[in-house]
Order: sequence, then C-alpha cells, then structure tokens
Amino acid sequence: MVGKTLIATALEETWPKHPTVPVLFLGEWCRIYSRKHRWSKLNQEIIPYHWDDRKKLKEDYIFLSKIYEKLLRELANELNKVHKTSHSLRYWRIIVGPWLGYFTQIVFDRWFMISYAVANYNISNIFCIKKNFSKNIPENMEHFISLLATDQWNEKIFREILQTLKIPFQDVKEKKTTLKNNPQAKKTLFLTCVKKILNKLSGCIAQTQKYFFVKSYIPFLYRIKIQILLKQIPTIWEIPIIKLPKRNDSFKRKLIPLVKHNQNNFFEVIKCLLWSNIPRSYLEDFKAIYDIADKFTWPRNPKAIFTSNSWLDDDFFKIWAAKKIDQGTQLIIGQHGGSYGVAKFNFGEDHQIAISDKFITWGWLHPKQSKVIPVGNFKDHKKKTNWKRNGRALMVLCSIPRYSYWLYSVPVSAGQWNSYFEDQCRFIQALPDQIRRNLLIRVHPQDYGHHQMLRWKERFPAITLDDGNSSISNILKSTRLYISTYNATTYLESLRLNMPTIIFWNPIHWELRESALPYFKKLEDVGIFHKTPESAAEKMTSIWDNVKKWWEQKKVQSVRQEFCECFSKESQLIPNKIAETLSN
Repeated sequence: MVGKTLIATALEETWPKHPTVPVLFLGEWCRIYSRKHRWSKLNQEIIPYHWDDRKKLKEDYIFLSKIYEKLLRELANELNKVHKTSHSLRYWRIIVGPWLGYFTQIVFDRWFMISYAVANYNISNIFCIKKNFSKNIPENMEHFISLLATDQWNEKIFREILQTLKIPFQDVKEKKTTLKNNPQAKKTLFLTCVKKILNKLSGCIAQTQKYFFVKSYIPFLYRIKIQILLKQIPTIWEIPIIKLPKRNDSFKRKLIPLVKHNQNNFFEVIKCLLWSNIPRSYLEDFKAIYDIADKFTWPRNPKAIFTSNSWLDDDFFKIWAAKKIDQGTQLIIGQHGGSYGVAKFNFGEDHQIAISDKFITWGWLHPKQSKVIPVGNFKDHKKKTNWKRNGRALMVLCSIPRYSYWLYSVPVSAGQWNSYFEDQCRFIQALPDQIRRNLLIRVHPQDYGHHQMLRWKERFPAITLDDGNSSISNILKSTRLYISTYNATTYLESLRLNMPTIIFWNPIHWELRESALPYFKKLEDVGIFHKTPESAAEKMTSIWDNVKKWWEQKKVQSVRQEFCECFSKESQLIPNKIAETLSN
C-alpha cells in the first residue's frame, strides 16, 4: 500500500509539491476555504476528528481536569524553586492556571491526532518547517492567546510533539515569518498616556482604599455608586502598560526528551513541552513584573479585589493580585459573558470559581458552590431597547479558532464550525425570498481564517452582510427580530432588553447542563428556542408580519421573564448587592 504524506497545518510549505502524491490531512483546519483551489486538487484523505464524538470530548475534559491539577502542583513546586519563593498553590493557580489549562487541552488534542494518525495509517513522509521557534516563546498570556489560533504556532507545537515522540520528519524552509508580535507593542501612545494619567490620579488618593475594581465589566455609573455605598472615594483604575528592564536570560529552555516506552502516557508527553512553551512572564520576566507590581500605586492592603476580565490574560494584574490574596485579600470575580451556568462544561467557569472567594453571576446558582452568588446582569443598566416594528431581522454569527483551544460546550475546531456554518445556510435557505431580502447577517469580527464574508457571498450573493465592526446598538434600532445562533452573551442581552428573539443551535455541539434544560424547554415551547434551522425559519416566517403580537403574548413574556430571572436578571438593586457582597 502506498504511503501518504501527513499534513498537520495549513502552511503549504509542508505540503507535497506534486498534487498526485497521496496526502493525509490531520484535520479540517489544514484546508483553508480561500485555498480550496489548491487543496481540492490533491489526492487527499482527512482523518476523522476524535472530538466529533462528543461523549469522548466530555470524558477527555474530565480526564484533562485531573491532569491539569497534577501538572499545576508540579509546576508550582518548580516555579517556587526557580524563583526561590514559597508561594501557595492558589497563588500559582491564579497566575499560571489559565495558561496551563489552555496549553494542556491544546497539546492533548494535537498529541492524540498525531498518535492516531501514526497508529492507523501508512505514513511515508511528514514535513515540518525548520525554524528556531525558541525565539517565538509567548511574552505573556495575552501574547499566547494571540498565537494559539495561528498556523505558525501550531506548526511549532506539532513539530515538538513529533520530536518528543521520536517520530521522524523532514525539514523544509519557511516562506516568510508571519507569527504575530506581542499585542502590547501595538498599544497607541495616546492610550498609554491616558492609562498613566488615570492610574496616577487614582494612586494619589487611593493606596489605602479597601475595595479595588479593575476591568470589572460594571458600567461607569454603577461603579461610582458601588464605591459610594462602600464609603470610599470613587476611583478609576486601568491596567498599566509597563516597561520591563533587560530580560534575565539565565534560564535555559529546552524541549525535554521523552523516554520511548512512555510515549503513550500523555502526562509525560506534556511535561516535556512545558518548559519550552511557558510564557516569559512566568519565568524570565517574573521577578521584574513582581517588583514593579509590588511598588505600583494600586492599593497596598485591599480588603477585596473585583474583576471580571483580568483573571485571564493580564499577567501584571495576576501577579499583583496573587500576592494580596495570599495575604488575606478576597478575590471577587464577576461573570463576563454567556454560557456561564448554561454550558454543560466550561474550563473558564471552573477556573474562575476555583480561584475566587466569591463568584458573582447574572442570576444563576451553583448547587455545589456556595461562593457562587447571583446578583443580576450588571454589564448594562439599560432596561429595554427600541426596536422597529416593521424593520429587518438581524442574525448574529459566531467564529471560533480553526484549531481547538480551551474546552467548553461549543463546536470544537474547524470541522465543527463548518457544520455550524451549514446550519446557518439551511436556515437562510428555508426562509421565503421576501424575508431573506429583509435579513442582515452580522459575521463575527474575528475571522480565524474561515473567510466568512467570502463563504456568504458565494452561497447567497444577494444577502446583506455586516462585518461585525459597526455598532450593534445602532443596528438594533432598525431591527424587528433578533436571531441568535450560538450560546453566548447575545441572546442573554436581547432577552433582558425585551427584544423579540429567536434562538437556534445544534444541541449536539452546544450541550446544556441539566439545571438549564427546563428553562430552554420552556423557551422552546413558546417558539423562542429551536434545535434545528428549519424549525427556527418556520417560526420566523409565521410571525414575520406581526412580530409584536407574538412577542407580547402573556405566555411568551412570562417564559422570557422567568428565563432572565435566572440567567440575565435585571434589578435596580444590583449596585447594592455587589457592594454588600464585597463588604461582607
């Protein structure tokens, strides 16, 4: 049997030069839509994606959660040795936990697919780009997030896995360097100056303040009111853009070789990759960031820290906050989007609950976590939105990286996103021409190489598109019906604002937790939620001429209000509840 060339990424330097050579694509992520003219001509086969088995996905999530805990303990011990410190496990969980969680789940996906390909197919060649990838180690978590969706960074990971498993491959030259730079370098001078001024003004009066808010997701007026209720002078804090001194390059990074008989033990495999990929902010730059944070003008001894976003990608904040928390400061994290309390599993939610003293939600409770406190949707204090009775329909779409990143109940990787896109096409196809002409499709502003606009123009040339960068508030003013196609913030906002809404998604890819199912069943019963594109299109067609009549039915409004009470609650007392939560 003729052997195949294994292709791991969309970088065409690693593809055979002749289209007749049989190739084996490791995943759908290799086949970029705009390059269809290139890959469609190849003598190709694509490996079935292991996480198309959603039962396996959930089982792997549980397995990887255990691996993560074991790795975190070992990594915390090693980092304490490296930095000559004795910080707690919680300290390191706050700082490196998000990166370690992402990296563990990412590497497992790539390792499993490569191992499966080698075990089940006759592979004759693998080509990898020859490059000194050590120069492209992430600067920090923000930089890492910008890299993980790129073909170049994934090429690095695939190459390191092959090296670790001692699977032979051939080197090829790279055409050009396209890895993204650290996004911190792109900050404008104006933004830098504004943040310096805000922090300096706040720092002059607030180093002794007891309650610290940063990237809180709370509207400005709510923040002012909360601080007044807490009896402190309202201040506005911004994350600083810091300038690090000359880097400490005494740390020797290397890919640790794997003992051959352990190559099927994932725990051993990922340990080999950790030190060649951990961001510099946790190793070479850690002491410098720690020293700057320790002397910074933020409160010296806060009673509580409140954030909704900084727990993830802001290493300066995490290093500052972790020390305060180890000294007794409470960490309060606020919900900052959708899927929380709804998705069957979600690493981000699990991590935030684990590191926080209290986790504030938009209305939902956790049966096993008393630290989860419902206060309501504090993102926006608008009570309703003005919608146009005879306006158009707005359909909002999602986009995900072509390569898997962190695990939660969503379509995973390029192949499942392609399935999601086909569901949207089925919905459009099922609509009458008249309604289709009155539909605006808002694609996601972050494309990830899916080429959304190109796909839509080829499938439905006459469809009206929005690139996702315009103000959605302005669009809603001319909208009569809002169509949500994925489990995120969108429908939580539209339902709270009492905007006529239809929701549909594939329940196989957007799994719901048991506690949320009864609420969605009620939404389904009144025609708001649908499990197929055709059902949603049929409902939209039946109500199109009088959306107001359907939406204002007593039963529809009752179900909407009950749903919002749990997942997107509106209350004038939200500032009071947040203040009370912080002060207790």
